[in-house]
Amino acid sequence: MRPGAIILLSLLVLSSSTPAIDMLSSRGLGQGRTISFRESSATELLAAPTGAFVDRQWMVEAGFDRKYELSDFDQFFLAGAWRRGGVTVALGLAQMGGTDLYREQTVRMMTAAHYRAFSAGVVFSGKQVDITGGYDQLRAHAFGFAAAFRSEHVYLGTTLDNLNKPTLYKGAIPDNPTYTGYAEVVGHRSFSFTGRVTLEETQEMQVALGQRIGLGDYTTFFWGLGTRPVEYGAGVELRWQEHTFTYAASYHPTLGLSFTVTLSTGGGRPVKQKADEFE
Repeated sequence: MRPGAIILLSLLVLSSSTPAIDMLSSRGLGQGRTISFRESSATELLAAPTGAFVDRQWMVEAGFDRKYELSDFDQFFLAGAWRRGGVTVALGLAQMGGTDLYREQTVRMMTAAHYRAFSAGVVFSGKQVDITGGYDQLRAHAFGFAAAFRSEHVYLGTTLDNLNKPTLYKGAIPDNPTYTGYAEVVGHRSFSFTGRVTLEETQEMQVALGQRIGLGDYTTFFWGLGTRPVEYGAGVELRWQEHTFTYAASYHPTLGLSFTVTLSTGGGRPVKQKADEFE
């Protein structure tokens, strides 16, 4: 096994606190882990209850992620979201690593209720870690709350995660609660700016900025940058009817390149026939 993979495994296992129980969105790497409220993906609905879907709309997406060019920690993920009336449910599953050394499985669920321009929901997530060499399986569970507001040009959201301070094993330092604020400002119809601020006790504040630019009816380009760690990203989406192909990548000055590839499909009421959310 390559030295870089061994070092990353050591950081994952021997860290003084458990990594946050979270899932990467399909656009996350390239957009500074900010989210789009206006045109949310299924994985973005796991981060915040954006209210982007209308009644009977659904989406399923599957993706692959490679972190810092280390194939030993490739991740596959599957997510789906569905809205019925004033309730949206999103579920995501992910697995990183293989069975020969290290395997990490994650599940995350968001259930949200919507009333006019407001949304509020609860988040449940869990993680299971398998390490070879006679170690027992390590498990952690977390819950949180989330809310969002939509207006014509400004969208705001917040997620309070890991409120129960989960731990992977007895005696470990608990994972700190995280408080994340999201925003999207819509300019001309073809572009929008996105932002994110994440606060965690004993940690430096994380800040990120992104932008989405529509290049015609079938293509969207996006970019983003974030702090702690400092990473630069970009990506592109190609749409055909209800199907979307997404490629996103980010670059860390020390660890190198990460990228994700996602395919998604949706159904229900077409986007052009969406009802006004504020009527």
